[in-house]
Amino acid sequence: MLHGDCHELMCDLPEQDLIFLDPPFDAWANISLPQWQSLICFTNFQNREKVTDQFGKPRSEVIWHFKDGRWISNKLPLMCHENILIYGNTNEADVGEANKDAGTAIKKGRSYIGKDNDLGDRQYIPKQRKQLKSVYEHPRMNKDHLGSWTKPLPLIQQLTELCAETSVLDPFMGSGTMGIVCNKLGFNYIGIEKDERTFEMACERIYQENRQMDFFAPNPRMEIVR
Repeated sequence: MLHGDCHELMCDLPEQDLIFLDPPFDAWANISLPQWQSLICFTNFQNREKVTDQFGKPRSEVIWHFKDGRWISNKLPLMCHENILIYGNTNEADVGEANKDAGTAIKKGRSYIGKDNDLGDRQYIPKQRKQLKSVYEHPRMNKDHLGSWTKPLPLIQQLTELCAETSVLDPFMGSGTMGIVCNKLGFNYIGIEKDERTFEMACERIYQENRQMDFFAPNPRMEIVR
C-alpha cells in the first residue's frame, strides 16, 4: 500500500490486470491511468458521462442497490443505487453466491424463448456458484468506522473475480475493501491513498479484518510504503 497522490505515483507503475476506480466523484476529470486489461468504475447518474467521455461505452454495467437512500435534494428522489461500469476483459461470470443446486442435473425447457422448435428433453448442471447479476442489493456500510462510502466486501470480491487474474491497482484506496479482497484471493495489490489518516485506518482495517476471518493468510506481496 502506498501513501501519496495517485496521479504522481501511477505513472511509474507496470500494467495491471485490473484497475479499480472509486474516486471522489469530483476527481474524475483529472484521472490518467497506466495500461490496464480490465477497468471497474464506480459512479452515479451525475458523473456517469465523465467516465464514458474518457473510456467510452462500457462492456457491461452492475447496479449496486441500497434501500437506505442517499439524500441529494428536496426536489429529487433519494439516490438508492450506484452505477458500476465494467471495461475490458472479463472472466466467467459464475462468481456469485454459492449455488445450493450445484452438481445436480435440472430439467430445461424444450425450446428457446421466442421459438417454437422442440429440442426434446434437456438438462443442465448448475455450477458451484451462481452467475453475477446486473443488480446487486446490499445496504450501505453506514456503521463502518470509515463511513458510508465503504463498499460491501462480497460485491467487491465478485467484481474482482470477474475482472482480475492476479493483480489489482486501487488508486483511491479509501477504506481498503479491495485490499482485504485481494489478500483473500492471493492477488498482487497496489493501493494508493492520499489522505494520511484514511491511509492509516485502511491499512489497519485490512490487517484486522483479514486476521479475524477464516481465510486469513498474510499475502507476502502486500507491504506498506509511507
